[in-house]
Amino acid sequence: MKGLKMFRKNRKLLSIGSLAIVGVLAATLLSSCSKAAAPVVEMKTIRMGAAAGPPFLFRDATGGWTSFSAELARKFAEANNMKLEFVPTTWPTMVAGLQSNKYDFTQPVNATPERRLVVDFTSQISAAGSLFFIKAGAPYKTIEDLNSPSVTIAVISGSAEESVARKLVPKAKFRALPTATVADLATEVISGRSSTFIDSSYLAPAVDEKFGLTTIPSADSTPDGIEPVQIAFAVRKGDAALQTQLNDFIAKFTASGDLKKLADTWLTVENALKG
Repeated sequence: MKGLKMFRKNRKLLSIGSLAIVGVLAATLLSSCSKAAAPVVEMKTIRMGAAAGPPFLFRDATGGWTSFSAELARKFAEANNMKLEFVPTTWPTMVAGLQSNKYDFTQPVNATPERRLVVDFTSQISAAGSLFFIKAGAPYKTIEDLNSPSVTIAVISGSAEESVARKLVPKAKFRALPTATVADLATEVISGRSSTFIDSSYLAPAVDEKFGLTTIPSADSTPDGIEPVQIAFAVRKGDAALQTQLNDFIAKFTASGDLKKLADTWLTVENALKG
C-alpha cells in the first residue's frame, strides 16, 4: 500500500511538472509566433520630380541623379525615415506633373509669381535671377538693345528664365529648346544661330570661364541677375503637412551649416557645365 501511495504521489508530481513544461513551451511558442506575425512597417516612399538643371541637378555617368538638389532631397528623406524616388520630368511639364500627382514635390526651382499661383513653395534654399549671355564685342549693351526682331534669343522651354525674357524683350525672336544644356545654349550663341541666350545668374562664372561669353547686365554689377527670386521646393497647393515637414528640415539643415557645405561642394563651375 505504501508503494502504491508513493507511485500515485510521484505520478501527480510528474503530471504537475509536465503541465508546467507544456505551459512554458506553449508560452515560448506563442511568443515566437507573436514575433513572427508582427507586421513589417514599410518605409514610406516620397517622390520628387526631377529635370536636369546644372549645377543644381544632373545625371551622373551611371544615369543616377546627382548634385546639390539630389543630395539635399536625400538628406530630407533620410531625416524623416523615407525612401526617396526620383521621377523624371521636363521643365515645361514640371508644375503640371506636380499638380497631377505624378510626384509629391519638385526639386528646388525658381519660386516665380506665376508658379506661386498654382503651387506652394517651401522656405528659401537659395536665390538667383536671370542674365542674357552674349559674345564679347556683340553690338548689344542693354536689355533694350535685345528687344528687336533682329535678335534671336535661345531659351530652355518652360524655364523661369524664358518667362523673364518674353516679358522683357517681347519683340525678339525666340528659339525654344526643351532639353538644352548650358553647352547647347552657349553653342547657339557662339555659332551665330542665336544672338544671345538667357539662363540663371548662377551660371555666369562657368560660362565666362568655359566659353568666354559676357552678360547683360554685367554679372559683376548684378551678381543676382534680373528679377532674382527664391529657389525652393514646390509642393501641391494646400499640402501643408509636406510643406511644414520640408520647412522644418530646411531650417535645421541651414542652422547646422550643412546647407552651406552642400552648396560649396556641388554648386561649382565644373558642375555648372554638366548635362
